[in-house]
Amino acid sequence: MNSLPQTLVHTDIAYENAVRTPDGGMILIDWDDAGLESAVLDIGYFLVNHIVSMEGEPLPLNSAAGFLRAYLSERHLDSSEWNVLPDALIFGAIIYVLAPWDAKVLMNCWQQAQTPLHMP
Repeated sequence: MNSLPQTLVHTDIAYENAVRTPDGGMILIDWDDAGLESAVLDIGYFLVNHIVSMEGEPLPLNSAAGFLRAYLSERHLDSSEWNVLPDALIFGAIIYVLAPWDAKVLMNCWQQAQTPLHMP
């Protein structure tokens, strides 16, 4: 992914890191791990992290579609980025969801990580 366009990435886009502004907009907080990388890594992390809820239930596809619409309204992906999105999902599952630094893998984390591997 090093050849892809680089942009500011949050690295932890999650519902708990989004705040609604008084005018109805959304802003992201908790920029501790932000950096320059491909946008698909942020997208992959969010989608993998939210495909399956913490209770192990699949989340509605309209949640993922809503996230993608909002993200793409702020930053367009070019064809090279779209082509590696499946890889970004797998990367997100391995690096973020399984959280190897936590020394344990919870069942719900494993379900989140397996989902993109079985997507058509």
